[in-house]
Amino acid sequence: MEEDMLPAKGCLETKAFIEEMAQAEHKLMKRAFERERRIVQLNQADRFARRFGKKEAYRFDFQLAVHQLRKDQQMNQKQFAEAVGMKVSRLKRIEKGEVLPQMNEIITLATVFDKAISFRLQ
Repeated sequence: MEEDMLPAKGCLETKAFIEEMAQAEHKLMKRAFERERRIVQLNQADRFARRFGKKEAYRFDFQLAVHQLRKDQQMNQKQFAEAVGMKVSRLKRIEKGEVLPQMNEIITLATVFDKAISFRLQ
């Protein structure tokens, strides 16, 4: 191939730099979006607690936590339920906030997805 047909070295470096900057910007935007979404969720939980009481607020917290964990794992409900050995109907009821997960289900979720468990006693 003739040398005048090859792209200049500086051109290739510029293109790589632009691609790196675009990827970095994408990561920053994703983090900002996740932070904003979490703030909205916390505000929803606070409104929920004031309206329905603390016991129902805990149900709402679990509902959000399980749903978000499933979304973070990029799994549908069937895949997620199979991964933790739970019936899909049970998972749906937890995500809807109809029931609270039992302690053994919480431990299984934490173990399978390598997550920490923390509780507050008030």
